[in-house]
Amino acid sequence: MTVLAVLVAVAAVAGWCAALRRLKRRDAFLSHVAHELRGPVAASRILVEVAVEKHADSEEVVELGGKLLRLGDRQHGLIESLLALAYARREAPGKEAVRVDLAVRDIVADLSRRESATLLAAESVPAEVRGERRLIEVLVANVVDNAVRHGAPGGTVVVRTGCANGRVELTVENQGERLRPRDVPGFFTPFLRRGGKGVGLDGSAGLGLPIAKAIAEAHGGTVTARPREGGGLVVTVRLPGRAVLGGSAD
Repeated sequence: MTVLAVLVAVAAVAGWCAALRRLKRRDAFLSHVAHELRGPVAASRILVEVAVEKHADSEEVVELGGKLLRLGDRQHGLIESLLALAYARREAPGKEAVRVDLAVRDIVADLSRRESATLLAAESVPAEVRGERRLIEVLVANVVDNAVRHGAPGGTVVVRTGCANGRVELTVENQGERLRPRDVPGFFTPFLRRGGKGVGLDGSAGLGLPIAKAIAEAHGGTVTARPREGGGLVVTVRLPGRAVLGGSAD
């Protein structure tokens, strides 16, 4: 397997991903194509790994292989995000009791091990909602990850859970650049990243908040955002739910 063949395979998958990004009006179509792309992306990764192993004595091939594998990981993440978005819009959520505060705890702990930002799970009130556990976890992860990804390097991200008026509230705020209120609606537009850019080499596809919004709406909730005083963004998720009296963090 030559490096040229690997490049051709990866370029083909990249072309499909680019076409997929342009054809985002029909969720059923997105879901179908995203499923179809899983195979080629996985196959491309295998081709790259084989080529790197075969030419392990070549620093140039190893370096190129590493770049292609990282590109493949971003493509895989994009496909999974598209599937989550299509699923959230098309499927009725389940009725499982999901502890939002525990989901926050686990996601904050996981991101704290991998990111340079300081994540604080403050004022965490035991609270639960009824819905699809996997989707609720994706919602929480996307909102928190978005705050980390777009916050100031080494800054602080504060995550709070609470209950008010029959709603579970999740609030995530970060420190960062000063934003204008007119900038906020664009953050919920699929494939539109900060600054009006499309999918970037940093792996950000502009799908985090749109997916969170779709999941919240599928569960009868909302996601809103506003500029944070002093710089940064405050995102608030509200879902039908209740406080868990005597709830434990275990």
